[in-house]
Amino acid sequence: MGADTIGMSVAHEVTVGVSIGLRCLAVSLITNLSVMDYSHEDQADSTCCSIVDEVLTCGQQRKAQLTAFMTRIVGDLTV
Repeated sequence: MGADTIGMSVAHEVTVGVSIGLRCLAVSLITNLSVMDYSHEDQADSTCCSIVDEVLTCGQQRKAQLTAFMTRIVGDLTV
């Protein structure tokens, strides 16, 4: 596909927001691995519960960093 990361819906949400005149900022936290090459040794876990646990664990691990980042970004915004 030629992409390093893919968001599930951010592009659509921003497109709709811009179309109705909103200024948009999108930030994503990548929380789990997706491997498109099924012969590759690194594989995403295929069980639903493991994937949910992986996403929640990653979110908790990055919570402080993301909070600090967003606080700085929002503080620097001008209306």
